[in-house]
Amino acid sequence: MLKYEDYKDKVGTKYTITEGRLVEDPEGEFTCSRSFSRGSIYINDLTVYLIPIGYLGFEYNLRQTDCVSLCADWLRDNRGFDLVEHYKKYDKDKFLEYYHNGMVSFFQDNPDQFSQISDLEQLAEGDVVVYSYDDRAVSHIGIYLEGNKILHHLPRGLSCVDLIDTTKILGAFRVL
Repeated sequence: MLKYEDYKDKVGTKYTITEGRLVEDPEGEFTCSRSFSRGSIYINDLTVYLIPIGYLGFEYNLRQTDCVSLCADWLRDNRGFDLVEHYKKYDKDKFLEYYHNGMVSFFQDNPDQFSQISDLEQLAEGDVVVYSYDDRAVSHIGIYLEGNKILHHLPRGLSCVDLIDTTKILGAFRVL
């Protein structure tokens, strides 16, 4: 994803991640550097690597580092809820049904684990938000954060925190 040519002359430049893409930002949390450390965009004479910070900066890989696994990691670390274990109880066909038809039904089908939030004014940090980030995606999920932000992972992008467009929310759920 990162191209050496784009960063070879940028040592010391700061970046943030917006909509899954690195963007130059003087207040950014990532710095282009020749040192291999957390939060660096490490560059040597041949290649460039992004060293993630916490939940931010991971490249997208379906079922490894995607929107579901990012939410699962956050829920496990911050709420003690194992979404992955809960998800594993479904066979591949059921998983694909949820994936293709939208994740709202996954959460609605599990009322013993999740309560649906009907009033978006009641969203709180840690709620799972299902939304459409474009006209094709109905199965994207993220973690709602204070300040009308969302921790999420867009396909072909980096995990990041963005402002959320509440008009695109298809459903919101709280872990019980």
